[in-house]
Amino acid sequence: FEDLIQNPQLLKALQTSGFQSPSPIQWKAIPLGRLGLDLIAQAKSGTGKTIVFSVLAIEGAAAAVGLHTIILAPTREIAFQSYTVIQHLSELMGLSICDYFIGGTPYADDVAKATKCHIAVGTPGRLSQLLINGAFQTHSFRTLILDEADKLMEESFQSTVQDIAQLLPRPHQTLAFSATYNETLLAKLEKNLMHQPQHVRLTQSGPTLSGVRQFYLEIPIEPTSAPARFQLQQSKQKAIADLFTHLPFYQCLIFLNHHQRGPQLADYLTHLGYPAVWISSHLNQAERLDVMRKARAFQIRVIVSSDLMARGIDIDRVDLVINWDMPWDPETYFHRVGRTGRFGSIGYTVSLVAPTLEGPMLHRLQTEFKVSL
Repeated sequence: FEDLIQNPQLLKALQTSGFQSPSPIQWKAIPLGRLGLDLIAQAKSGTGKTIVFSVLAIEGAAAAVGLHTIILAPTREIAFQSYTVIQHLSELMGLSICDYFIGGTPYADDVAKATKCHIAVGTPGRLSQLLINGAFQTHSFRTLILDEADKLMEESFQSTVQDIAQLLPRPHQTLAFSATYNETLLAKLEKNLMHQPQHVRLTQSGPTLSGVRQFYLEIPIEPTSAPARFQLQQSKQKAIADLFTHLPFYQCLIFLNHHQRGPQLADYLTHLGYPAVWISSHLNQAERLDVMRKARAFQIRVIVSSDLMARGIDIDRVDLVINWDMPWDPETYFHRVGRTGRFGSIGYTVSLVAPTLEGPMLHRLQTEFKVSL
């Protein structure tokens, strides 16, 4: 990092935090971001995108008066995680410049935080509300960052994100980061938010998961009746128990398509001796953050989740991902299995496949996306 970071305090903060050598996305995106150009950066999960925009935000905001940078994330968990990284680095530099605004907390508290904030990390709804009401001092604003830009450009978020961009002083720089990259996303970004953006791509042939060993386990039961569906669930439970017995792992994420099975599966695994917890959007914010805290402290071995956690949640010790259900679309598959094999490590993923029900998605991954399972 000595050749990339000129600020000695920031360099020391990165090294103290265990970051010694830049990843490819950091080498390419940080210098371009410093030029003030709009930028679309794509690299698979676990390659260090968060450090890219954390470095750029801290460098820009360190000497700012008022709000300098906004970082938008599609979920509260991703926003809080990015805030944690930036806050940690800036505290090591002796700075207090970052705060988070995620909803589910008293609005008055956020207004008070906004008055002294240089880097605001949060979800579109709450940040839009604060900007509309004039809570931030925006005369020094320079940079809008979209984390998980593909999700933020979906219908549920896009109009709010565009409203935020319109509320901010112009001209300003826009940086978009995403593990996926397609023409629809590019068209939305270039039409609505950016001016002649630069592109950084490290996976131009499509999604890759080079650090992940991918397997599937066929469960030869067709859920054509209520008894058969029950038998399928029992067989999947037994399959996971067998995997845990024969496959050593630090921490595991299990993804389900349906919320109803989650709590029961977590209880079953805890009873087997693998401390497990269920996390979904049905939990309140405090409960979800508590699960993340316990997972990072290694108090939990297994997290059973809906796709809430498939995007952007980093738990360093996760080396096994299990798809209890095959996801509905390939993009979700790549986000799920991208939770392991991070930062050059090796991870494993096992998908439990009922042939008629889930075989078509398996076949699509193997043929369309050349995934070797």
